[in-house]
Amino acid sequence: MPWRLVFVLVLQTIVCSAEVHSGNVSSLSLGWPQPRCVCFGASSAEINSLNEERRLKGSSRRLRYVESTTTPLREYDPVTGVAIWDMFVPDYVCLSAERIGIRGHWSCSLAKLELLFPPKGSAPVRKNTVMLAEGIPPCVVYHFGYMGNSDVAQEVLTRTACEVHLFDPSEAKMPAALKRNYFPSRVRFHKFRLRGETQPVESAFNSYSLLDIMALLNHTFVDWLIIDRQEGSDEWNIMNSLSNWSFPFAELSVALEVKPEVIPGIFRIFRSVEDRGFRLFSKETLVAGNRDPGAATFPSVFSFIHLGAFRSPLGRLPITVQHYGGIKKLIDVRKSALEASQPKGVICFLSRRERLSQLMNALQRLYAHFLSLYPHYPVMIFHEDFMNEEKQALFDLFPRISLRFHRVDWKFPEHFDRSTLPAAVSCPPKTSVGYRHMCRFHAMEVHTILSREWEWHWRLDDDSYLLGDIGYDVFRFMEENKMLYGFAGTAYEDENCIEGFYDAVNSFLTKHPEIPVGFYKAWPRNTIVYNNFELSHRSVFESQVYQSFFDHVDRTGRIFTHRWGDAPIKTVGVSLAVPASKVHRFSDIGYIHRPFLSQSPGPLPATGGDPVAKLFIKRLPFLERDIRYKQLREGLKNMFKSVHGVSRLRIP
Repeated sequence: MPWRLVFVLVLQTIVCSAEVHSGNVSSLSLGWPQPRCVCFGASSAEINSLNEERRLKGSSRRLRYVESTTTPLREYDPVTGVAIWDMFVPDYVCLSAERIGIRGHWSCSLAKLELLFPPKGSAPVRKNTVMLAEGIPPCVVYHFGYMGNSDVAQEVLTRTACEVHLFDPSEAKMPAALKRNYFPSRVRFHKFRLRGETQPVESAFNSYSLLDIMALLNHTFVDWLIIDRQEGSDEWNIMNSLSNWSFPFAELSVALEVKPEVIPGIFRIFRSVEDRGFRLFSKETLVAGNRDPGAATFPSVFSFIHLGAFRSPLGRLPITVQHYGGIKKLIDVRKSALEASQPKGVICFLSRRERLSQLMNALQRLYAHFLSLYPHYPVMIFHEDFMNEEKQALFDLFPRISLRFHRVDWKFPEHFDRSTLPAAVSCPPKTSVGYRHMCRFHAMEVHTILSREWEWHWRLDDDSYLLGDIGYDVFRFMEENKMLYGFAGTAYEDENCIEGFYDAVNSFLTKHPEIPVGFYKAWPRNTIVYNNFELSHRSVFESQVYQSFFDHVDRTGRIFTHRWGDAPIKTVGVSLAVPASKVHRFSDIGYIHRPFLSQSPGPLPATGGDPVAKLFIKRLPFLERDIRYKQLREGLKNMFKSVHGVSRLRIP
C-alpha cells in the first residue's frame, strides 16, 4: 500500500475518533474539508447523537458507526504507532506566539501584555483604567512547580509590569537572579502545592485548590497560569476541577502525562476547555529520562489562549464582564470564608531604646518576608523605656505595619526573698538582674498579656532576622495542621545556666505522678528549644500542666538566683503539656540569631515520620562553625602561598 494512502487513513481515523469523543469538529480542524469518517470504538447512540448535533448546527458532515472488537483508546498503540496525544493537535494559529525563556513555555499573549502594561519608566501604548486602579496589579502570572527555573519569570518581569507568583514547596527560596534584579513587590515565592481540591492536612502541607490560592492572595483573575509537573503531580485532578467552572485566567500552559485511569475523561476535559472559549495553539512533547515510548506516551505541555481576551484591545476586560462573573463570586465566597477563619495571631518583640536600630532592622526583614503579604497581623512591641519619639520613628518607618506598644515594669514575685538575690551569676554572658526579669517574663507573663486579645503568639527577638520569604501564613499553617507549638531550631544550654534545673523537674514529676511525662524523657538533656523564634497557641500556657510546672520552678527562686532561662523552662514545660505530634519545627524558614542559631531556607517538610526525631537536628554551634571556617580559610591561603609564593587567594 502506498505510504501516502496509509498516512491519509491513519490521519482520518485519528481525526474521526477525536470528533466522536470531543463532539467538536473545530477543535481539530486541519485546514481542509474532511470526508465522511469511519470511527471505531464509539457506540451507535453516541454517533447518532453527534450527527443530530451537527445537523442542528447546519453541518453536512456525518459520522458512520462500525462495530469493533478492539479498544480504541489506549495510551500508545505499538502496532499503528499512534499515541493518544496524536489526537490533540493545535487548532489555532497565534501569530504572536513566542517561546518565553530558554527552558520556558510558549505564550500567545505576552507581547500584548508588554504593550498594555509596560514596565515602570516606559510610556504605555494604552492604559486600561479599570485594571490599573489603585491597589490592583496590572497583570498577574502564576507559575506552579517552577523547580528553580526562573526563565519565564525573568522575561515577564523585564518586559511587563506584571506581578509574578512562583509556587513550589520543594524549593527553599526565591531564585537568586530574581532577588537581585527585581523589586520584591513584583515577584513572590510561595510554598503551596496546587491540587484539584484543597486537601486534608494529613496528606501534605499547604495543598490548596486554585480558587483558594487566589482567595488567599486576594486575586480574582490571572493573566497567565502555568502548571508544570511537580512532586506528587495532580495535574488531571486539577484539570478536572477547572472544567467544572468558568476559568479565571486568560492563558493556560499545563504539563500533562497520560495515565490509564484518566483516559476515559481526557476528551471530556479538553472539550470543556474549548467550550469555555479556549483554543490550543501549542503542544510540546517533553522527552525526559529513559522513558520507553513503546510503553507509554511522553508528557506534553499544552498551551491554550482564550480568544475573547486575546482579541480584545483591553485584554482582560471582556472576560471580567462577560466570562468569569460567576467565578468571581465563587472566589469572593472563598475569600469571605477564609477571612472568617482567619487566625487571631500577633507577633511580639521585647526591646529598649538602645536597641532601636536592631529592632528597625528586624521589622524591615519581617515586613519584606512576611507582613507584606499578610499585613493583617499586628506587631506588639514590649519595651522598658520607649518615649514618644521612638514610637513615632517606628510609625513613620513602617506605616503599613500595625504597631502596638506595651510598657513592662520589672517586679519581683511576692514569694521571692530579695535578700537571696546575687548581683551576678556564673552563667555567661548575661548576668544582670534585668536579664533575669526578662527570662521570667518570656517564660509566662508575656503569654498572660497577649492571651487577653490573641490566640496565637509569635515571638521574635529584636536581633533575630528572617533570611528569605517564608512562603505561607505561619499562623494559618499551625491552625490548619492542628499544631500547638512551633519553633525554628534547637541549641545546647550551658550547664552553668541550668544548675539544679533537672532536679527541680524530677521533684515536680515526683510530686505530681498524675501528670503524663509526654515526650520529656525522649528529649535530649541540655538540648533546648531556641525560643527566640517561637509560635504557640494560648492553650499551651493556659493548661494546668504548664502552669503547675512554671509555678513549681518559679517558687524555687532560681530564675533570679541561678539565671534559669526561659528556653529550658519552656522546653520542658511544652514537652510535658503538648503531644510531640502537635509540635512543629519550622526547618524550612531561613532564620538567624547570632551566635547560637543560623538556619538556611529549605523546602517545606513532609508530613508523618517520628514526631520526636523531627523536632531537633544536631548542629555545630554557630560560633564554633565560624572558628572552624576561619581555620580552614587560613589553611587554604597558606597552602596557596606555599605553592605559588604569593597569597592572592580570595576566600569570602
